Amino acid sequence: MGLIWYVLVYTLYLKRRTWQNIVIGGAAGAFPPLVGWAAVTGELSLFAWYLFALIFFWTPVHFWPWPS
Repeated sequence: MGLIWYVLVYTLYLKRRTWQNIVIGGAAGAFPPLVGWAAVTGELSLFAWYLFALIFFWTPVHFWPWPS
């Protein structure tokens, strides 16, 4: 699902059409911890979702410059 989201939604559609692409595309970058956690443990715990949220909310902050 993460790969499909990244290729179809983020790369082909959002990157060229909106400045919000980094916010929505951050979800694609945050999927790998969920996939890895599920592959190792066979479930998605609260901690796995915490890792997802950490990466998702960190993505725009490190990408957009601070106002001068």
